[in-house]
Amino acid sequence: MKDDSEQRKRLWQFIEDETWTTEQIRAWMDECIAKSSGPHDPYNRVFQDLVVAVGKRFGFQVEYGRYAGKHGD
Repeated sequence: MKDDSEQRKRLWQFIEDETWTTEQIRAWMDECIAKSSGPHDPYNRVFQDLVVAVGKRFGFQVEYGRYAGKHGD
C-alpha cells in the first residue's frame, strides 16, 4: 500500500471500528509479527497502522504516518 492510498484509508476505517475487541486487534498484531519477512513487508505496514489505532483507543492524539522515511523530509 502506498502511504496515502484509498486502500490504506479503508484499512484505517476498518481497524478503527469500535466493534473490534482488544483481543482481536492483538491477534492481528501477533499475526503481523509472525508473518513479517522484512522492514518493507506489508505485514509491518499493517502492524504500524494497528499500533496507531490502539493508541487512538487509549485516547492518545496520534496520526497515521508514512511507512518509511523520505530523504530531506
